[in-house]
Amino acid sequence: MPGSPLPATLETVQLVRDIVLIAVLLISFVAIFVFSILGVHIYRQLSSVLRRAEGTLESVETLAGELSEGILKPLGRLRKGASRLRSLLSFLSGRQAERR
Repeated sequence: MPGSPLPATLETVQLVRDIVLIAVLLISFVAIFVFSILGVHIYRQLSSVLRRAEGTLESVETLAGELSEGILKPLGRLRKGASRLRSLLSFLSGRQAERR
């Protein structure tokens, strides 16, 4: 069957199959490359945001510690002193001190 159209059709199908396979592989490679580049870019942005957030958190922790040491503890001592003074004044005036 030298003049049969069947082998030509079979060769055409194989050629189209090969072209489609190559096209799909190229598109897959380009997609993987693009998504890899985007992933690295997003990672860099997120890591810089996380570094800045970590620095801000450290600043807030430092500020909270200084606030506690510089303001809250002296106020607590002042409150204790005022309570003792109130008790002393109540004792001296003859009233009973209120317990809180």
